[in-house]
Amino acid sequence: MSNEKQLSASYYAAEASVWLLGAVLLVCRFLGIAPGQALPILNVVPGNERLFPRVVGFLIVAAAIYMVVEWRQSAREARSSFWPIARIGATQLWALVSLWISWSLIVKHSRFENVSPAWYLGFIALGFLMGRFIAILAFSALMIRSESEAKRLRLPRVPAATRAQFLSWTPVILVLAVLYGALFHFSPPVVTGVAFVLFVVPFLAMLGEELVSLTLERDSDGNRIPFAKRVAGFKEIYDFHDYAYFLIDHGEENAKELGIPRDSTPQEIQRAMQEKYAQEDGAEPMHFHVQQQEESQILFYPKDGDPENINPENRGVKITKSGSKKGLLRVSVIPDAMDEETREMEISVALVETYAEEYLSTHTKQENLTFRKIFSHAINHTVIKAMMDQAAPLLHRAANAGQIDIVRDLVGQEDVDVNEKAAFGWTALLAASAQGYPEIARVLLEAGANPDLGNVHGITPLMYGARYGNAEICSILMEYQAELDLQDVYGMSALIIATRDGHQSIVELLIKAGADTALKTRHGMSALDFAYACKHGKIAKILRKANKSMQATK
Repeated sequence: MSNEKQLSASYYAAEASVWLLGAVLLVCRFLGIAPGQALPILNVVPGNERLFPRVVGFLIVAAAIYMVVEWRQSAREARSSFWPIARIGATQLWALVSLWISWSLIVKHSRFENVSPAWYLGFIALGFLMGRFIAILAFSALMIRSESEAKRLRLPRVPAATRAQFLSWTPVILVLAVLYGALFHFSPPVVTGVAFVLFVVPFLAMLGEELVSLTLERDSDGNRIPFAKRVAGFKEIYDFHDYAYFLIDHGEENAKELGIPRDSTPQEIQRAMQEKYAQEDGAEPMHFHVQQQEESQILFYPKDGDPENINPENRGVKITKSGSKKGLLRVSVIPDAMDEETREMEISVALVETYAEEYLSTHTKQENLTFRKIFSHAINHTVIKAMMDQAAPLLHRAANAGQIDIVRDLVGQEDVDVNEKAAFGWTALLAASAQGYPEIARVLLEAGANPDLGNVHGITPLMYGARYGNAEICSILMEYQAELDLQDVYGMSALIIATRDGHQSIVELLIKAGADTALKTRHGMSALDFAYACKHGKIAKILRKANKSMQATK
């Protein structure tokens, strides 16, 4: 194996072999071999002039394949620059050219004589392409989320990238299958005899490469990464992409709904969002009724098997239904208000049974207790629970709406986690910082909120404070030791964001606190670069002065 800057020694040996053997083959093709004459360079006397070119051709193919294997096993750093890529490309091309030109010599006096190598190359190319595209689709299929994953993440079961790959590559695979059939039909009989092998070997090689990548990949310490962990890592990437698509679409919908122009300032956007999400403490509750979409029956039974035991705690409820999904009951939630839409839900049968048993245990003396009343109560409470679970946590909603009294009440409760993450990785502190509620931010920080937890894009509360030019939010976060130099997935820091959006007071505040002015984004742009690009001259002057001070202290 190689170190991190060099390809493996075996790779270089295979590469040299390809060039040498190719030269020998071309000498045989154009100069011929006199009986008993030693070959140039190798100083080898061929014993069988007919067999020799075939052996050399076979060795070229073997060396070319082995070279690719060693290339893949060498360190990524050793094969990421232009020169190694150019070398392996040139060597593989040399192998192909030498074999193509010498083909008539290799197959001379065999049943393959007078047959163009293009036929064989066609089947091999189709095998590689078909294997590659099917490997891509198989990998994409692994990224499909289970029902529980999709519900937990609030994302569709099929990722956008998977859907796009299936739409793109499925027609291509069908075209390749048609091409294989046409090539097989028109190829000479001697070629059709080996066509399947020529197709299957590269096809399986491509599938095997994908399988090896998922099962035998190693981490920086040389330990094999388990298959489940490897797939989970890729799923996180697909989740991130889907979140990004959702946030873009959701943001555009909100902007359109609120009538926010594209050139609005961050403060104008923040004020519009505050008005959208602000709610009165006594918000009017939603009134609805539930309609079942599947037939079901409710049965009562004694939990201990003794029908004589009339203890309320002994009364069990069993619900049976007709439907494909066991454990779930399909219902429609129909709002009483005419302007609200009906929504379909799947609720837990086990939870309906639990609520029915609770209702029975607390209403044992009611003479007008009916199956319908018990069932209706249980289903309604299950629907309410499901709707609450799908909504953001109450603390997040209160922080988002600026309801400081509710926030104070909630943070004092033992079962409330101030660092709980809702959809897209949002915490209550992120919501308060993005919406511009400094008092709520302080309450959450005093209750133990982590000032450095970011959302799925890695955007922290300090970055949102910087984006909206909210000096009070930024000061409170820094008071609670918020990390100044964290960067989001695009490499943006709070200082870079404040510079880009022209918030001079925030830039001064961050520099005074010790923010790093040399940080760069993924595209290599520093805060000073953004100051020049966005024509913020005063901020550029502040940053230049800070850079000089930093260099003077080194």
